[in-house]
Amino acid sequence: MWRALKFAFVTRLPWLYIYFVGKTSAIASINAKYQTDFEAAQQLYINALWHERQAAFAYTHRGLKISPLVSPSKDGDIMTRVLQLFGFTATRGSSRREPRKGLMSLMRRIKEGYCLAITPDGPVCPRREVKQGTLYLAQKLRLPILPVTNGMKRKLVFKSWDRFQLPLPFNYIVLVYGAPIWIKPEDDLEQKAAELKKALDEITEQADRAACQQKM
Repeated sequence: MWRALKFAFVTRLPWLYIYFVGKTSAIASINAKYQTDFEAAQQLYINALWHERQAAFAYTHRGLKISPLVSPSKDGDIMTRVLQLFGFTATRGSSRREPRKGLMSLMRRIKEGYCLAITPDGPVCPRREVKQGTLYLAQKLRLPILPVTNGMKRKLVFKSWDRFQLPLPFNYIVLVYGAPIWIKPEDDLEQKAAELKKALDEITEQADRAACQQKM
């Protein structure tokens, strides 16, 4: 019982905090047409974002039929519950632990009509280096990868491997989408990994610049 109460408290606290941040912040978007065009065409896709930018994503993309990939760890248990409170249905899996099981779970989500959200540099270092699992998945499922990121005017940056960013309340948050990336059967995944990294780095720099320039 006490363990269950502790778990409920540990998961409710970050959810309440991120929800409060979102409610007290102004949120703008750039190139959102890439996403809305996919939604209008009922085209499923894979959101790709850097691991460090997950916190704001949980609020800005709530209510969408997106299934984030979450590590099957104890921290992942907490993250899964927080995402559930925001209305997400997470998929548990890892490129290191039972990758085949994780791939099958993701394929099942696609069949259920979910888009996916993956951090291609996670769940562990190196920071901002694209692992080929995301590209392999997009290639096999014939789904486009939609790069997305966020920039925040006010934030805490942790000294973790990914330099995780926690948005502060009464903020200005900018979402930026990149052009979709399609992976053909004959494409070289290493080259596509470099393309995705370039796209994510560019839109992340754009989001940070736009957020910092905003007067509050």
